[in-house]
Amino acid sequence: MRAEILLEALGNESRRRILELLTRKPCYVSEISYTLRMAPKVVLEHLDKLEKAGIVKSFENGRRRYFYVTSSLNLSIRLSPYRFKTSMPEEDLRKDFGDVNKDIDIDDVFKEIREILSIKAEDVATIYTTMQRAEEVERKLLSLQKKLAEVVDSMLDKAFAEISRIAETEIDQNVLFEIVRGESSAERISERLGVPFSVISHSLERLESRGIVEKISVEGKTIWRIRR
Repeated sequence: MRAEILLEALGNESRRRILELLTRKPCYVSEISYTLRMAPKVVLEHLDKLEKAGIVKSFENGRRRYFYVTSSLNLSIRLSPYRFKTSMPEEDLRKDFGDVNKDIDIDDVFKEIREILSIKAEDVATIYTTMQRAEEVERKLLSLQKKLAEVVDSMLDKAFAEISRIAETEIDQNVLFEIVRGESSAERISERLGVPFSVISHSLERLESRGIVEKISVEGKTIWRIRR
């Protein structure tokens, strides 16, 4: 049931935009309303649905209530001519393996994949057993994917803390965080933050002068990255 609730909550474009904004930092209602050009009443309605789905929570700071994404969630959708399934991989892993953090040998997993790919499944019995083996390996890969996702989230958490320390202004902080999260062009950063291009350009120039970021040319386009 949880997967269906999440799918319904995420099926609305406005709610997805709100969540994207909240992944940058906790926000209060009027801040979300101004940034996304939505009426405060509409924002509250969407936040209420996201809270009921367990995706966001809130806390009070002074006279404002801030909303934030609660934790990492992974919603899996499988659609093929023969399968349509929505699930929470972590719940599937707990059901199948008990401990979702159980160590899985990567070399063994890829060995199993190579063996499965070499099987010539032609009769029903072989097809059935091969499919079962493949689904078991698929679940193991999901477990490995979960571990990698946790590493990425941990690194982003550390990056945010370090960026908060070195950034001189809030806009510099936001620009740096967008670069760390994969954005590389000033135009895209401007679009994602809803900030004029000129403001982003000045921020990048400041960060470049401090030796924090650098610009390079790739296929005739200027992109920005953290100086290595």
